Amino acid sequence: MSPADFAPVVIVGAGPAGMSAALDLAHYQVPTIILDEDHTLSEGSRAIAFHRSTLAVWDKLGAGEAMLRKGIVWTTRHTFFHTQELFRQDFPIPAEGLLPGFLNLQQYYVERYLQDQIESASLIDLRWDHRVIGVKQDEREVVLEVETGAGLKRLRGSYVNAADGARSTLRRLLHLEFPGTTHNDRFLIADIRADLQLPPEPRFFFDHPSNPGYTLLVHPQPDGVWRIDWQIGAGSDPEWERSPARMDWRIRTLIGDLPYQIVWLSDYRFHQRILEQFRHGRVFFVGDAAHLVSPFGARGLNSAVQDVENLVWKFAFVLKGYSPPVLLESYQTERWPAQKA
Repeated sequence: MSPADFAPVVIVGAGPAGMSAALDLAHYQVPTIILDEDHTLSEGSRAIAFHRSTLAVWDKLGAGEAMLRKGIVWTTRHTFFHTQELFRQDFPIPAEGLLPGFLNLQQYYVERYLQDQIESASLIDLRWDHRVIGVKQDEREVVLEVETGAGLKRLRGSYVNAADGARSTLRRLLHLEFPGTTHNDRFLIADIRADLQLPPEPRFFFDHPSNPGYTLLVHPQPDGVWRIDWQIGAGSDPEWERSPARMDWRIRTLIGDLPYQIVWLSDYRFHQRILEQFRHGRVFFVGDAAHLVSPFGARGLNSAVQDVENLVWKFAFVLKGYSPPVLLESYQTERWPAQKA
């Protein structure tokens, strides 16, 4: 096995959590290999709302300036019943040099800016089109069997960071149960490009006239794009709800006769699931691979970055001999309760 096929930490998954982990490990001068089974960044906007704590991590890693330049800073968040405003939450404009409380930015921009930093980082070896098909470990290392365009490879690491998402391959290969709940109600997302003639502020509606009996969320995004997120109920037919005629009716009942263009369309049900242990030997799970949470409160990707920040410095201290390996046990004791709540 070539020395190039070893890294102190091998990261599986080149989404925001995996790329953040690689950049943070490089910050501590720890080399990594990142594996991803395809060669694409995120399709669609997906996660869009990011906390100050998450922005602080990305700012440390060199990507914060580009994100702040592109994103939309929250100044006010509105909550309505029907069309009557119940309350508003105002966010102070940050002083120069400080980070905002929340920023809206499409996930594909987040990934692009993180990848830009990775491409200039000598300690990170990003390998696209590498699909993990096997994992073995002992008291010294983890060995991953990986399918590539050039055939099978074996990669070794002192530790593996599993950041491979909700359908985690490593979770499946280790035969881990993922207990929890899948909620019945469905939600429908349309990102539309339109001039809604509104301030760029998030709006949350209960029982809006265009979606009676359910919730409706409207979020501004860069590039003149707005996210509309409808709760559509457990008995809905997602294929019919996504049909062009039905979507046009939904959007028109909300925005009237303003011109619009759909740039992304998706439907989902949300899950609340969590591994009983985030650590399995030398394999450590972060983000959606470890836990799925309700999308309310923007917890998903924000909590994944908090996992990364908690774990990475511990990897670095143990690998450099500053702390004994028992330090890594604190990842479970600190991050599991934060996700279980």
